[in-house]
Amino acid sequence: MARPLISSARVLRTGQPLSLEAIRQVAPAVFATTPHESRGPRYAYVPTSSPLQALMDNGWGVYEASQQRSRVEGKDPYTKHMLRMRKLGTFDGSEVYEEGTPEVILINAHDGTAAYHMMAGFFRFVCSNGLMVGKHMGGFKVRHTVGPQTSAEVLAAGEATVTQKFPIMVEQIGAMKHRMLTNTQQLTLADVALRLRYGTTVAPFQAPELLNIRRKEDDGDSVWQVMNRVQENIIDGGWETRSQMFARRSAVRPVERVSAVAQINGGIWDAALALV
Repeated sequence: MARPLISSARVLRTGQPLSLEAIRQVAPAVFATTPHESRGPRYAYVPTSSPLQALMDNGWGVYEASQQRSRVEGKDPYTKHMLRMRKLGTFDGSEVYEEGTPEVILINAHDGTAAYHMMAGFFRFVCSNGLMVGKHMGGFKVRHTVGPQTSAEVLAAGEATVTQKFPIMVEQIGAMKHRMLTNTQQLTLADVALRLRYGTTVAPFQAPELLNIRRKEDDGDSVWQVMNRVQENIIDGGWETRSQMFARRSAVRPVERVSAVAQINGGIWDAALALV
């Protein structure tokens, strides 16, 4: 059974649409009333709360909110944040796909690090796992220089994601479920995920550990099953590892920064799709 609630200091997901107050608690940058002081006069500031209200007024619900902390003092109230949404009554249950549901993902920031970016995602009920499509499929961006029509453009991008990107994503999922991988190909996908998270830094574990099976639904050799194992292990972490240099035990930390979650998710999706 899927976990009904995922919550940390800056991530919240429930099985029901979040209220504005719940979103504010974990992602206060959504409601910032001014941009960061580093933004110049050409920066057409529109708080995320304005397009969000337009989306909610048009039948959208937010099921996950998250915000990353800034390493720069004073930037926290403006930093990158992510909302995972569904069009209520249309994409709100297993009738869309037997094991999950498509979602529209909105990423934005008020410190100059992101435009409004809308892309497709897929939420799996069995593991409360939120996947995101890769760069090859792309999404829709609304720049911070477009003026007062921003809310309307973000709303249009959300609708376009449903009509244009969702059908492609569901078709890709079907193709992944019918393509089987060799052991070598599975390890290749795990290696990609390891590099996406750690780059040239020495990882605290080996790539084959990302192929570990957490639940029976992912016990198999299809691209879909392998990708989900790799994605959940690299994003959620949680298992114990031992330092090769000092032999110290520690738990693999989850990935929480919005930018890293998006980059790793998208990279894994593209790498998996290349194996179909």
